Amino acid sequence: MDKQIFNQLSHLLSSIDEKTYSSYKNSIETFTDYVNNAIKQKGNLSILIGSNPFELVEMNHKNHANFMYSIFVTKDVQSMHDTYIWAYQTYHAKGFNFRYFYFELIAWRESFELHHEKSLAPIIELYNYLISLHDYFIQHATSTNDEVPNNIDREIYSKFLDAILKPDMTEAISISNTFIKKDEDIKSFWEQIILPALYSVGNKWADAEISVGEEHTATSICQRVMSEHYGKIIRHVESSKKILVTTSPNELHEVGARMLADILELNGYDITFLSSNSSIKEKLDVIELEDIEFVVISTTIVSNIVKTQEIVSQIRDTFKENSPSIIIGGQAFVKNPDANELIQADYVIQSANEVLDLLKKEGCSND
Repeated sequence: MDKQIFNQLSHLLSSIDEKTYSSYKNSIETFTDYVNNAIKQKGNLSILIGSNPFELVEMNHKNHANFMYSIFVTKDVQSMHDTYIWAYQTYHAKGFNFRYFYFELIAWRESFELHHEKSLAPIIELYNYLISLHDYFIQHATSTNDEVPNNIDREIYSKFLDAILKPDMTEAISISNTFIKKDEDIKSFWEQIILPALYSVGNKWADAEISVGEEHTATSICQRVMSEHYGKIIRHVESSKKILVTTSPNELHEVGARMLADILELNGYDITFLSSNSSIKEKLDVIELEDIEFVVISTTIVSNIVKTQEIVSQIRDTFKENSPSIIIGGQAFVKNPDANELIQADYVIQSANEVLDLLKKEGCSND
């Protein structure tokens, strides 16, 4: 990122205090509705969004609003910069005209101005600068680099990727059965075949090479492959230590968190897994009823960082000095390494191996 741009964005974000972002949050639905209507009323809508349904536009606006709230709180300049470029690249690949983003940013600014609240002035100033960066974002909206890790079996990876894209569930399961000769191979297949394949599928969706339906089907096949081997995993559980693995609310995919739960079970830990659809009350009930010692929260979407903080706060408010240790991880924290300053979790991790090392270090062995 250009140093001058970084410094200016940092300065503008530093002006957005708690009063400002709280005011923004209180009216976030009003702002989003205004932007939806402003874009819908454009006479050249089909030129702006192509053949895409307007529901996709509304989803983008909702995600934008939540993402920006997270940025106002965390002040993460790099994440904001990279996500804007990613959005330009991804939606343009789906047929959106770059002018759509220009009109969208103007609509956001108008929504704040029409709110007639002085506390929003720093946000309006930020959006003025973002609008001025429109051409810069276009220039940097290059295609995602679909890199394959070097430490994987490229032949097996390619065959598996082909199978989940066909889609051919039988072939995908067969490939996993061929690779997994012993239970210890499950972790390698999860991390070195399924995970890179899912990243590749996500990149293909972002580049409009596959549809959202095809992306969901590929993900479902991966989940089916994982369930095929769960009988081998569960027989390794022997620890009396209880660990809750869950995700932040509204996470679209949970495969990464499910993989972590499987790997922990392979190593003997007793795991309860709760999906993103589970309520905070369900999480609190499980912690109390199952005497949970560690809670692992996976967050993929940057806009969910604030929701992760809310979960952590509620756990601590409920159990106080008896609260379980809280571990956070996921792509959102890879992109935002300083986000734990907001969340105040006990640990931040970036891989399953880090969790295993941490549990051993903290005396939570599988004995």
